[in-house]
Amino acid sequence: MYHIISATEGLLIRCLYYGSKKENLVTRDQYLNYGDWFEIGKRFKYIKEVGWFITIIVNDRKELFVHLHSIEQGIEARSVLPFVELHIEISILKFQLDRLLMKREKEHFFELAGRYKGVQQLLNVVNSK
Repeated sequence: MYHIISATEGLLIRCLYYGSKKENLVTRDQYLNYGDWFEIGKRFKYIKEVGWFITIIVNDRKELFVHLHSIEQGIEARSVLPFVELHIEISILKFQLDRLLMKREKEHFFELAGRYKGVQQLLNVVNSK
């Protein structure tokens, strides 16, 4: 399943570069930018007293070992969204906008139009990568 970075400030993740114990661990923080997308890979690694690291493939180009806690925090803060969720949100917003047009509710229409524009802009950024 693909996930998208939806926070305009991006997402700070902790990447593993070397080590199998807490004492010899080499990690580095890295930013994923707004509109970057990733797929969770098939390799996992557990380091005692640190936690799980999982592979992610960013924009179908770069594979990183990422601390699972970084991804979990992003999901909880809604900085990371499943790709499917964005498409569902666009469909719902389109339906609601059509209903508001038929009812001629100008005020609510402009509120939803702003949300729709934001979600559509995020998808445009993803498609341009």
